[in-house]
Parts: sequence; structure tokens; C-alpha cells
Amino acid sequence: MPLPLLVGGLVAGMMTMTLGAGKVHAGPIESGELPPVMAPPAGDGPSAALPYDLWGDMDIGALEALLAKLDLPPRSPALSSLWRRLMTAGGPPPRGGRTAGHFLALRLEALWRAGLVDEVARLAASSGKASEPVVAVALARAELAQGQVAGACERVRAIPVHTAVMPKAMRGDAVLISAWCAAREKRYRAALLTIELGFDQGLDAPLAFDIVSDLAAGMPRRAKRRRAKTRLPKRVRLIDHLFLSLVPGPRVDAVIPRAEPALLVALARDGSLAPRHRIAAAEAAARIGALDAEGLGRAYESAPRAARPVSAGAAKRLERARLWRAIAAEADPARKARLVRDLLGLGQGADLYEPMARLLAGAVRDIPQNAATAWFAETGIEIAAAAGDFQRALGWAVFGSAEESSGSGLLHWLTLLDIGQGEALVPRGSGIALTEEMALAGRFAPRVLHLLVTVLDALAYEVPIPLWEAASRTPQPNDGYLPPTGLLSELQAAAKARAYGKTVLLAMAALGPKGPRGAHMITLADTIRALRAAGLERDARRIGFEALFPLWPRRASH
Repeated sequence: MPLPLLVGGLVAGMMTMTLGAGKVHAGPIESGELPPVMAPPAGDGPSAALPYDLWGDMDIGALEALLAKLDLPPRSPALSSLWRRLMTAGGPPPRGGRTAGHFLALRLEALWRAGLVDEVARLAASSGKASEPVVAVALARAELAQGQVAGACERVRAIPVHTAVMPKAMRGDAVLISAWCAAREKRYRAALLTIELGFDQGLDAPLAFDIVSDLAAGMPRRAKRRRAKTRLPKRVRLIDHLFLSLVPGPRVDAVIPRAEPALLVALARDGSLAPRHRIAAAEAAARIGALDAEGLGRAYESAPRAARPVSAGAAKRLERARLWRAIAAEADPARKARLVRDLLGLGQGADLYEPMARLLAGAVRDIPQNAATAWFAETGIEIAAAAGDFQRALGWAVFGSAEESSGSGLLHWLTLLDIGQGEALVPRGSGIALTEEMALAGRFAPRVLHLLVTVLDALAYEVPIPLWEAASRTPQPNDGYLPPTGLLSELQAAAKARAYGKTVLLAMAALGPKGPRGAHMITLADTIRALRAAGLERDARRIGFEALFPLWPRRASH
């Protein structure tokens, strides 16, 4: 298909872009599953605001039950952004609630479980209820994660921790924070009494009790021996780590693989830690979506310039950090492009492809589109799309194709970019003809083809009959997460009723622990349709994009 004919309709409405004069020969395209690169869902600006009445007639007990079943943080940027907006939005609460602050407590606890420390602090501070026990505990936890120890301890001192009406988890943390603050001041007897009183109310904190009881008995050596032998909990929470910090060992290396999201974020930001530990925590938090790209970059910037003997894993992490610093310092666009591609490849090997791509988005904006960087075009597409900059991704696709003698080597990306973008940069469906041509030529793997027609149909595109027929000639994939019986029907009913909050939470539950890329195709299609029916078109598109991106055909070579 001639390039001018294709591009003429596809670039309508685009900003003017400069095309280089060099040529790059097209290589074969291969399909293969990569760790997912996903665009952040449009959703943090005013245009993505949620409706005022999010919960309708939903009962707070049903909300609590739904939140308790969710895997947090969501392993999907689309769902994560949508969920954050939901948890921090204003408007009337669900009906019911044991106390006036029940709804606020649920949201604060859910955000904390996801490791969204800053969101917890903002929501608690903006509530206007900082003196209420639930809000005070939430703020104290956030302050501890942010390194503001004195403020957190002062806040908890004002809480009647053993009598305040709070959810069980928050009451337990209030007791433990109060005890830790006392132990930090070497008031070990007071700390021990606080924990023992907590036991009377169902507190389960053997680690804190063992450490404080030894310190209270005036036996630091025994405490040191016990600490060295301490078996870490399966899940190490921030408050556990604080108690562990009162006596020597175990090393941070042992804590990070077991750390809850909030603790990972706190460690990633802790300037007193060795850089290798900060970077390990930051990468672990970025993998699960608890830390943004900027946080990962700040941890990388702490890497020492001189090499030191470290473990193999730490050496690889430091290599990624130093490469990031080299990119920031590189002025030559062609060399910067090669460094960017190298770091993206290292990120892929460390299950960090998506956060690494988003981290590199700023560097890619500095790389011009010319003959010297034409080989970089597909990498430019991927990174720009990961950052949600679909206009730039579209520019790289058109530029890269114009630079090739074959004329349309990268335009197969246009359909995927069209699926993901919130506002149409080109007429909707403009690239499907080329996608159909490629599919009929066998350049899409069967799984990708089935997913593609599923997503296009769910988004109400007019899918060409030959594309349906090409998919039907291969077995339909039948793997992926399927939710419990009845949940998809409940999701559709909530969407039809425009019960926005319930629709979002049910969509998260339906897609399962791995998000769009791990869901069954039936679940994926029903979830996309439900979000669209509820008026969340932009988010539905990002979910379709996420499902397809890791499988989308890439070049075998550049």
C-alpha cells in the first residue's frame, strides 16, 4: 500500500512534524510477549474527573467487602490511575457506616495497602479531620513513611489508642506506633505496657513484643542475639521494620523481598540507606506500581560513581542506575538514543520494562527525528506510548515509515495507538485497513489476532469481516483469569445503572491479579464494555491498549 495514500488520512489533525531524509531498510516483524508497556490512563486532569455521585445507593458494607478482596496496588497503570481517582474523589459517601468516619477510614486504609503514601497524606490532610483518631493514625503512618518521625510520634501521643473507635488494622498500628515512639526514646517499660494492653484488644505483634521485652529487661546483648535469629514475618510492614531498627540486624537485603508496598516506598526514599538498598527497594516498588518513574529516577541518582564489590544482583541494579545517569549527562542525540535503548533492554530483563519506559520518556523528548536516529523510531514509539504521549508515538511511527524504502514498516502501530488514545489524533479506525492487510499476510500471531478483534469489537470499532475470518481460522485462546460466577453479570448491571464506583471496583476484581494482560478474553471484553457503558471511555481504551501492547508485533532487528 503506497505510503502517501496511507498517511494522507492518518495524519489529519496532527501537529506539524519534521521528517528526516535518511533511509532505514525495513526488517522482518516478529511477535513475542514482552513485559507490558502501558500508557498511564488519562485520568489525572480535570477532563478525566469522575462524576460527583460515585456510589449511588451502594452500601458501605458491600464496599468494604469489595475492597478487602482486591489485590493492591493494581498491576495495571490504567486501573491504578482509575482506582486512585476513585479513592481520592469527593462526593457523597455510600449509605450506612458504623461511624461518621467509616468511609474515610476505608479509603485511607486501601490507599495505604497500595503503598500510595503521598495520597494517604493528602487525603487525610484535606479531610479537615486531622484530630480524629482514624485520620491521625493515617497521617502518622504516612509521616513515618516520609521520614517525619517527630511529627508522627507527636500526633500519636494525642490519640487514646486503647479506647478510640477505629478499624482493627488501624487500631493495631496506633498501638504499635505509640509503643515504638516510646521505645525510640528508651522508655522501654512504657512501650512494653502499651503492647501488652494491645494484646488485650486482639493485637498480634510477636516481633515488636520480643524486641521491646528484651530491651525493657535491660539486656541489649540478648536483644541482639534474638534479633539475629529472628524469623522475619512473611510480610514485613513499615512498623515491623521500625521495631527491627531498634537493634542490630537483619540486613535490609532480607527485608526488601518481604516488604509491604508502603515500606518499599519508604526505603526507596530513605537517604540514610546505602544506595544499593535504596535502588533495590525503588525497583521492587516500581515493579508493583507503588512508586512512580520520578521516584525510581531519584533512587537511581543516588548511585555512587565509583564501583564497589557487591553481589551480582546489586551490580546489575547499579549498572542500570549508572546508565540512567549517563543518559541525563549525554548531549549527543544519537549516543543518547543508544543509551536509552540499552537501558530499556536492561529494564526488560529485570521485569522493569514499563516503569523504565516511562522513566525514559523525558530523555526521548530530547531526541530529534532525523536520519541519525531513524533506527530508533520503534523504540521511540514504545516509550512515548508508555508515557501516554500518543501524539509523539504517532509522530515516530509516521517518521520511521517515511524513512524506509518499503514505506509502511511501522504504521502497523497506528491501530494500537488509536485504541489507546483518549482523544482521536487521527480518524478512528484509520489504520485498521493496514492491520487487516498485515493479518491476512500472516504477520500477526494467532493470539494477537484474537485479542485484537476482541478489543476492537468491545470498543465498538467496525471490524472488517476478513479480520474476523482470519482469527476464526485459528483456535481461540482459552487461558487467563476468569472471575467467580456472577461477577461479570454484576459488573454489567452496575455499569448499566451508572454506579461508577461499584463498576470500577468490580472491573478490578474481574480482571484479576495481573490486570488486563492476565485476564481471559471474555473477561477483558466484558470489562471494556462495562467501563464504556459507565461513561469511562478513556479508561476502557487504556485497558484494551494494555492487553495488546506486550504481544504487539515488533521488529526482529533495527
